[in-house]
Amino acid sequence: ESTYAVEQVHVTMKGASCLRWKAQDFGVPSLGCIFSSHLLEQALLQALKQAGISMYFGVKNLELARDQKWQVNFETEAADRLSLEVDGILGADGQHSMVREKLGIPARTTNFEQDAWIIRATLNTPQPAYAYEWFTESGALAWLPLGKEVVSLVW
Repeated sequence: ESTYAVEQVHVTMKGASCLRWKAQDFGVPSLGCIFSSHLLEQALLQALKQAGISMYFGVKNLELARDQKWQVNFETEAADRLSLEVDGILGADGQHSMVREKLGIPARTTNFEQDAWIIRATLNTPQPAYAYEWFTESGALAWLPLGKEVVSLVW
């Protein structure tokens, strides 16, 4: 699985075609790429590892303190207790961030009361590398090419 270049984007608003962009009209080979998020995650993890940056997953019982450097104490998934002294901390730990909470950084959230369905479909015949978006009274629908015979439908 890899990235798949999008050659055209079609946007329709309530049944009327609004926009149609073609890469060739802009003198570029593609308008962007569609890829699975795990590919981005793998690339980021590899880059961090190559840069010598330590990463810890499944952290529990986090304690943070700061003097000249950060003192970080936590347990790992393997139940190891670690104590580190570091120059900086990056808390990429999601919506309910333990790091943000421990540092007292407020979060403003909005529940839009919406759900999305993401469907990966294999097609019987190859399709062009076109992305489609439809905006209707009942919501949005997107057709995103992941390959010649694979698409992601987002509704």
